Amino acid sequence: DAPGKGAGLLVDAILDSCGSKGTGKWTVQQAAELGVPCATMAAALEARFLSSLKEQRVAAEAITPAPRPSAKVAEPLAGWAEALEDALLAARLCSYAQGLALLSAASREHGWELQLEQLAVIWRGGCIIRARVLEMVRAAYAREPALPNLLLDPAVAAEMASRSAGWRRIVAIAVQRGIPLPALSGSLSYYDSFRTATLPSAQCIQAQRDCFGGHGYRRLDSEGVFHTEWEAK
Repeated sequence: DAPGKGAGLLVDAILDSCGSKGTGKWTVQQAAELGVPCATMAAALEARFLSSLKEQRVAAEAITPAPRPSAKVAEPLAGWAEALEDALLAARLCSYAQGLALLSAASREHGWELQLEQLAVIWRGGCIIRARVLEMVRAAYAREPALPNLLLDPAVAAEMASRSAGWRRIVAIAVQRGIPLPALSGSLSYYDSFRTATLPSAQCIQAQRDCFGGHGYRRLDSEGVFHTEWEAK
């Protein structure tokens, strides 16, 4: 409770406009420079920026109708606490995967020779991101120091798969109710993209780049670079 401010939870009385000291911005900038996808971190940063548009959000709420979920969707989600735990752990592992991939890329770029297993040990010993799950991270890089992405470790992959159903339930129910979950949903898109061998979205992007800019594209079934004369129909 907020002392001296009446009943209710303190969190509900906090102004919903987030600050930022720059760490997230620098991280996302470096990720872009090195070509490393960091969807969770980017979503978290953009959520802060969007939260700061308080006056605009108030104006938008006044003219934008909220979604009307069906009666079934509006009912309390059975097992929501366990599903939320699954979502949080899976998204956190995605965040670690992205951060470690970024550090690995920076290490190669700058010749740092970072030992990712040791970083996990240091972080767990005392850091703002320390958590018990870092033992899983440490073990993954102990098994394979050159692991290109944490999600490729068999133990981590199994953990992610076991949490997937609850994670998807939380994101889906939030979307149906109009509740923004930028980091959880962004992490899920990252996970689904990473685990998909052939990405239809990337195929469409390459076709569009060739149509609009003549950049060409490669094919799955032939060697070389191709260009199509696109015609409107």
